[in-house]
Amino acid sequence: MLARDVVLGMKLMHLDRKALQDRHGFDIVGLCRTTVDDLVAGGFVTVTDDRVSMTRKGVLWGDYTGRRLAAAIDAVGI
Repeated sequence: MLARDVVLGMKLMHLDRKALQDRHGFDIVGLCRTTVDDLVAGGFVTVTDDRVSMTRKGVLWGDYTGRRLAAAIDAVGI
């Protein structure tokens, strides 16, 4: 369910970090730090205390961004 919510959030342009944590018990940035850092460095997302948001480049590569985050969640076994 967490991976599904992340992919859906990316399709909607952002993830509400608090809502995701309240629902699943994990902060997506803490859980997938390396992947999130890679996506930020690649210009696909921006991160604030409240959100992980797609950049213009991230929107163009939206499925890639969502799949990267979902794969990172799957890799941790959640």
